[in-house]
Amino acid sequence: MELPVVFLTFANDKSAHLGLLDEERKMICEHLIPLESKQFFQLYREPTATTEDIIEYLTKFKDRVILFHYSGHADSDNLMMTDQEGDAAGIAQLLAQQDNLKLVFLNGCSTLGQVDLLLELGIPAVIASSVPINDHTAKDFAANFYLALVNDHNLKEAFEIAAGGVKFREGSDIHIHRGLKPRMAQPEEKLPWGLYLNEKTPDVLSWKLPKSSHKEIIIKSAVTSFGDRNKFVVNNLLTQELFQAFAPYNDFLEFALFKHQKGEEIDIRKIRQSIMDCLPAPIGDQVRRLFALDEINLERLEQLIHTYNSLAELVTFTLLTQLWDVKYNNPEIVIPPESLAVISHYFELPTGELSYYDYFKLLSAIRQVFDDNNVDYFVDELSELRRLIYEDLEYTAAHQYIQKIKKQLYQAKEKLSADEVTEYCMDIEKHLGKIFNTFGFLVKYKLVTIKEIELIKRRHQEPKYSVIKVHLDNITAGLLDEKSIYDTFTDSNSVILLKSKKDLNEYLNLSPFIIDENALLGEKKSKLFFFSHFDKNAGNYHYKFSYNSTDKLAVSDNKYPKVKSDLQNFVKLVLG
Repeated sequence: MELPVVFLTFANDKSAHLGLLDEERKMICEHLIPLESKQFFQLYREPTATTEDIIEYLTKFKDRVILFHYSGHADSDNLMMTDQEGDAAGIAQLLAQQDNLKLVFLNGCSTLGQVDLLLELGIPAVIASSVPINDHTAKDFAANFYLALVNDHNLKEAFEIAAGGVKFREGSDIHIHRGLKPRMAQPEEKLPWGLYLNEKTPDVLSWKLPKSSHKEIIIKSAVTSFGDRNKFVVNNLLTQELFQAFAPYNDFLEFALFKHQKGEEIDIRKIRQSIMDCLPAPIGDQVRRLFALDEINLERLEQLIHTYNSLAELVTFTLLTQLWDVKYNNPEIVIPPESLAVISHYFELPTGELSYYDYFKLLSAIRQVFDDNNVDYFVDELSELRRLIYEDLEYTAAHQYIQKIKKQLYQAKEKLSADEVTEYCMDIEKHLGKIFNTFGFLVKYKLVTIKEIELIKRRHQEPKYSVIKVHLDNITAGLLDEKSIYDTFTDSNSVILLKSKKDLNEYLNLSPFIIDENALLGEKKSKLFFFSHFDKNAGNYHYKFSYNSTDKLAVSDNKYPKVKSDLQNFVKLVLG
């Protein structure tokens, strides 16, 4: 079953700026996010909504929108979007196509003129204003309304609570109004907002926000998914998914897939070897372990989860390190409070929560920062995170299922029966295949440890750079130090992500979230560690060996102080 959508839109105007509009958005989102995180609904927000945004997502969210909210300049005939005025009759026609829509909330000046058409087209309830409203009052009314909704009040009660709050606190003299036309003098009137109902749907007054999780609804058991469990062959489904996902980015797999589609026999051992080798080494090694575990048992179940975690961590660290660069290069970048809270929580995780942490929330929070500030992603394909989160329900279901099992194993510490282990192994293999299929593009990018960089400069010649590096792929061949000459250089003693293996022009430094201890020690080959958590009491940052999480490393003032300093600089700049 598809999640219902709460669709929030906000649009400001540079020439008639609403100073409190961003604050209103943040307050509404802070109220709604706890319910969203429990998968009661999807919260979709457009902080700078355009007419194209409204058309696109009302089309994509077919029959899923249950509440549509607009805040910004308005009048009886238009909603002022970021790009242009939006005709009220047009948006009413779009909203009327949402069969499950319960409420349209128009938090702008004098929107009463839009109500009749909305009700005629079948919208059950509309909140609109009869007169111009000031910015401060509009913010308070909306914030109180959503606070009441999330606390299990129905539509009627939430409206009355918001109205009572405005009446109790009214009296501010702020002359910024949500209207497209100059404000006309208004006599003293009753509360500007009204709740307008469709006479055909009187029961809407008792409507409440969804309070039941859709997690269990979208999860199917392995038995029904695969039929006779005796016919299930361990690793076959995973191999097929990874084969197809990586073939567009790997010459050997692409040619093998072409031969397979022509009916020719292929060597599955070489396919699996190529799959492991084209992945970044920390992920490739986790897949190697899965391929080696050909029996269904608890060890395999945990390895499936470890593989998912390694992939999620690599994507997370990619976004976190780019966020650091973005904030450093442009200190004016704004991190929404709801995103800041999620990122801050990640750096304060108690050790007991590490094993079942939900990386999906962190990815969503960073995505919000990037999209709000129109940041171009270093990994171009990650710009699709927005679509994945809000539209790709198969991906969402895959993540939710694995997260559910993680909590069952590591938070509740339940002892699983043999049947449960079998079911979970079969299902997670299917879901993990979907997730790898989604992130198959990662094999395009190359993970490399950069060790020493030596300047080479001869008279009357451009400088060159001798770089000692380790390519972190081809794990079945082993990891070796290589020396190459380049026209440019990168950060030294770091783990970087390259867009091309052939040059260093475009790279993203993933350190200090991924560090190579051998680079720090000046030793050969590679020993990668992933950031784990911050020990608040000791003031140290902890890492885990990327291939085996039982091997730990603590960074302190005495051990790798430069790494600790980098992490502190990140926290100071990004989290304040």
